[in-house]
Amino acid sequence: MERSSAKRKELFKLIQERKHSDPAVVAKQMVLDMKVRWSSTYHMLHRGWDLRRDVDTFVFEMAQEETGDKRDKLEGLRLKHDEWNRVDLFLNLLACAEQAQHAFSSELRSTLHLAIPALERLHAQWSVAAEDVKYSAFWPALEAAMEKVDEYYQKTVRPHQVASGRQVVTGLIRVESSPDIP
Repeated sequence: MERSSAKRKELFKLIQERKHSDPAVVAKQMVLDMKVRWSSTYHMLHRGWDLRRDVDTFVFEMAQEETGDKRDKLEGLRLKHDEWNRVDLFLNLLACAEQAQHAFSSELRSTLHLAIPALERLHAQWSVAAEDVKYSAFWPALEAAMEKVDEYYQKTVRPHQVASGRQVVTGLIRVESSPDIP
């Protein structure tokens, strides 16, 4: 059976339509990740999470059309429960960055004054996650991300304010109430 991108999109749409009897519910397509826009990863995973049952059904039905090794490979693409849980945890971490980005992104008003508090909150949220065992799979990435936030933060302080890298950021964060991470 010949498979094309248009055919796969149609199958994904049909899977969603079978699930919803309400014609007002519009089927959604997956969002593609774009290397030049970090937030596209967040939006792609968020859409995938929202449609995870449909994604699972889609992969299952594609696999059923095949035989042998090809079928096995397609079935191997179905995410297991713990893999979907990892997607959810990753979304929690990316949501923190998404909130920070929105805090200092506006077409209607100046938001520069919100940049430092947004970076501090982001760093605080990720610091909490970096100590939570449920995020242990992400600890190396969190460490690298927090170093990048520190790097940006250090560009905002005067030379005589710089203590020892993370101390400046961490010191300011502790004054605030404890941050929430989803």
